[in-house]
Amino acid sequence: DDGIADLRGVMPGAPDAVFLPHAESPAQIAALDQAITALEAELGLPAGSTEIVPTLESALGVHRAYDILTASPRVSACLLAAEDLTASLGAERGKDGIELHHLRARFLLDCTAAGCLPIDCPFNYRDMPALEADVRWARRLGLKSKCATVADQVKLIHAVFTPAPDEVAAAHDCVARYEAQRAGRHDAERIDPPVYNTARRLLARHHQFERWAAERRAQAVPQQGDSA
Repeated sequence: DDGIADLRGVMPGAPDAVFLPHAESPAQIAALDQAITALEAELGLPAGSTEIVPTLESALGVHRAYDILTASPRVSACLLAAEDLTASLGAERGKDGIELHHLRARFLLDCTAAGCLPIDCPFNYRDMPALEADVRWARRLGLKSKCATVADQVKLIHAVFTPAPDEVAAAHDCVARYEAQRAGRHDAERIDPPVYNTARRLLARHHQFERWAAERRAQAVPQQGDSA
């Protein structure tokens, strides 16, 4: 009942998404979807405009992840917890995060299979070098977003997940040398296919950021007739 009261309180603000903590079953998602649908109709909001982001905070929630993520088309992303999940497992928490590595990998797999964005678990230590190591591990795994617990973490998280200019330049060089190698230029330094494929994925992500930035700039330009 409290959850419905909370939902009724936030829906008049037309939220982009509603986070559902301690998600453990598809039935919870279906019930939330139904409640949101009714409130969208009642409040005159566009049907289907409110997304759902479940938070997986227990062993049971992680075990049922794929079913939870596919229980409603409103589910666009999912957040993995850290402290409650560690407690659920009875694991020892540490800055290196190894106690959750296996679940973070499984979480990425389930989210990718379900076609939803995985939001990596928060890092609840005020240790920036340790945070950077954690985010770089997540990036290596394939994760591309992370929950920040304090504002100071945001800049570092963005920096690690965003391809840097020197990384983009190195990836372009790698792709060029691999393609020269395939064209029969024996003077080209040998590039192995996994290195080439990693470089191509980095460039694809860089181009996504460029398109997003261009769209943002276009939206910021006043159109003819708009006030300055």
